[in-house]
Amino acid sequence: MNVLFYTEPTWAYGAIHYELCKHLFKYNINGFLAPWNISYQLQELTDFENYFKYIVTPCHGYRALMKFYPPGLVRPEMIISIAHSETDITEIVDHFGKDEFFKFHRFAVVSEYLKSFCEKLEIKRIPEICDLGINYDLYYSEPSKNLKTIGFAGAIGQSLHYLKRHHLVEKIAKETGLELRIAHGNCTSYVTMPTFYRSVDAILVSSTKEGAGLPVLEASASGKLIISTDVGHWKERSQGKYGYTLPINEDLFVIESIKLLNYYKENPDKYREKCLSIRGHAKEYDWSKVIHKWANLFN
Repeated sequence: MNVLFYTEPTWAYGAIHYELCKHLFKYNINGFLAPWNISYQLQELTDFENYFKYIVTPCHGYRALMKFYPPGLVRPEMIISIAHSETDITEIVDHFGKDEFFKFHRFAVVSEYLKSFCEKLEIKRIPEICDLGINYDLYYSEPSKNLKTIGFAGAIGQSLHYLKRHHLVEKIAKETGLELRIAHGNCTSYVTMPTFYRSVDAILVSSTKEGAGLPVLEASASGKLIISTDVGHWKERSQGKYGYTLPINEDLFVIESIKLLNYYKENPDKYREKCLSIRGHAKEYDWSKVIHKWANLFN
């Protein structure tokens, strides 16, 4: 079976969809990537329909296909729509209505949190949950001996100021005296992320919302101390004991983060012990543990 991933292949979606193509091959599913920042000729899209049985895309990709190309050129029943964030879901609702989800071959979300969000919006089609995975071997590294640097792996920008809140991590770095390293200004290629994680000793996620929380999974395999707000499904997947889940409230997040970082900075043995524990559990996030759920979407 041939399937097309209509996506952005250079940032987080790239990390996800390249790995999906690789692992789905074991299920006799041949995945191909089509970047959505390219304007395709109508004949090319016709060829897509003739060659591929399904088109897998985040909800944003579906809206782009419907917006920029003639009606009927891409049939909704070919679409396997994946929601990675609240925005993915609201884009479909706002532009097409809640019943549009029934037109898709399959509809899935990447966390229990997003399934609950669909319920709040009273979307009648119940989405399947397909957990995100990581390439554990790719991100694997030895934990640091001491806590000297903290990292911020989220996107930054004026429009994301109150969503990602990197200013809180800047404040925490200043108060603790730890060096802060930021992965990118807006978005960067996913291929650079293993090197970034190896360059820091802890990862902080200060977001008010996350669909799932890919950076904490990746950084866990790198043996980093994880401190995150209670967003996405990090708390559930880490079983609440691998890394730390803190309140979304700004003041509480800053205060508790400073306490934890100062403790581990002053206790290097405890710091390394915690990081080894986090890395050991990260094996449960490998794609091999979750790929069967994705393969079921093509049945």
